[in-house]
Amino acid sequence: IPHIGAEEATTTLVLSVTGSNAIVDWVSVELRDKNNPSVILYSRSGLVQRDGDIVDVDGVSCLSFVGAVPESYYVTVRHRNHLGAMTANAIALTSSCSALVDFTSSSLSLYKKATTDPEYTAYPTVDLGSVRALWGGNASPDRFVIYQGPNNDRTFIGSVVLTDPGNTEGLNNYMVTGYLRPDINLDGLVIFQGPGNDVNLLFNEIFTHPENVEKLNNFIIYQQLP
Repeated sequence: IPHIGAEEATTTLVLSVTGSNAIVDWVSVELRDKNNPSVILYSRSGLVQRDGDIVDVDGVSCLSFVGAVPESYYVTVRHRNHLGAMTANAIALTSSCSALVDFTSSSLSLYKKATTDPEYTAYPTVDLGSVRALWGGNASPDRFVIYQGPNNDRTFIGSVVLTDPGNTEGLNNYMVTGYLRPDINLDGLVIFQGPGNDVNLLFNEIFTHPENVEKLNNFIIYQQLP
């Protein structure tokens, strides 16, 4: 994920917290120009708590941006193997920890590309019951989620499994352990074939997408960022 400024780091003590505030992952948060949302003014990494809050590297404080002034910004959240999302409008932010931008809420309007754009979708995020979430399945570093066709994520998952040095027999059901991008169901394993495999999640997202009315395997979910 493109990043402006110094890299952030946390500690093992922060990562040892349990319960609803346990740190489970990280995201990149961007503040974009209120007059041109394609321009990233500030960006930094934030930690994701189990309850969904994005916090600073100490694991508890609200996220702050060095050098940013109180102003209105488009706010973008991006994850290593999910499609990013951005607010549809510039949000007024201050120097205090007062502005909550809740991407899980349907009341927050999200940015969509122009309806004339071939990459337009009316669903920049996925509805999971009463909350919204980023589209998963982006195993390769691009702006699409693809199950079948050119540059598909399924092939990328398979290549990571089949080329792993430990998979000496070239098994399709070999499990690769680690914090890896093709682990799209986020269980700490990359599995191409067999129980708990990552490909099933990818297929289900494509097959059940509200706009995939013809149930096409080569349907593409496009990221909605300028």
